[in-house]
Amino acid sequence: MKIWKEKTWQHEATGTDENAMLFGVNIFGYSWIPTGETAIIKNRSATIYSVRIDDTECFFATLEVSHGVWDFYLFKY
Repeated sequence: MKIWKEKTWQHEATGTDENAMLFGVNIFGYSWIPTGETAIIKNRSATIYSVRIDDTECFFATLEVSHGVWDFYLFKY
């Protein structure tokens, strides 16, 4: 029997306010739109956001891990 790997929230980047690269761009230069959904990451509830980059809707979750320092997570295999 073949076992399929499940998608999980995986750490993609860490950055400070106004200085975090995600999807090849500074994510703070875009409007984050809350999806109304949350992800449990490191036993914390993280808001899931969407952003539109070059006509593509992208999704991510984020946690503020220290004052002004953010971890960004993508839902992937």
